[in-house]
Amino acid sequence: MIELEQPAWFYQDWVEGDLPWDQGKQMSFDLFHSKYILHDSIWLGLFYEIAFRQTLSLAIHWDAIWIPDEIYPSSSTVCDWPYLFIRIEQAYSVTTDNYGDLTDMQRSIFTSENIVISDQNLLAIDDVYGGKLSITYKGPVTFLAIDPAKSVISI
Repeated sequence: MIELEQPAWFYQDWVEGDLPWDQGKQMSFDLFHSKYILHDSIWLGLFYEIAFRQTLSLAIHWDAIWIPDEIYPSSSTVCDWPYLFIRIEQAYSVTTDNYGDLTDMQRSIFTSENIVISDQNLLAIDDVYGGKLSITYKGPVTFLAIDPAKSVISI
C-alpha cells in the first residue's frame, strides 16, 4: 500500500481542533466550486465531532495541479500539495457506499457536488474507485488551505 506521511502537526491539530479556522474562508460549496475543484485530490479522512457539537471536518490532500497558480504553485509531487480542511457545521447525516479496502492506491476524488433540498444541503463526493460520501447539513461551511509547512493559504 502506498501511504503518504503527513507532517507532525496534521492529525493533532485536526482532531484536537487546533487548526487556525479563524483564517479559513466561510463560503458555500457553490462558491467554492465556481473557483476550485477537488478532482484528483486525495482523501485523508473525515472527523465527526459529535461529543460537543454537530461539526464535521474533512481532510483532503488538495491536488495542486488544479489550484490557480496565483494561489499555490502547481506541482505533480503529492508531498508538495497543500491540505484542504473543510468544516461543516450542523451536519445531520453522513453516509458512505462502496468503500472497501484498497491495497495499493490512495482514494482520489472524482467529483463533488452540493445540492440544496428545501432548507438543507446535500454534499456528494465520489471517488475514482466508486466510493460515495453523502453529507446532509444546514450550517455554514469553512474552507481552510494549509501548506505542508503549516502556513495558511489564502483562498
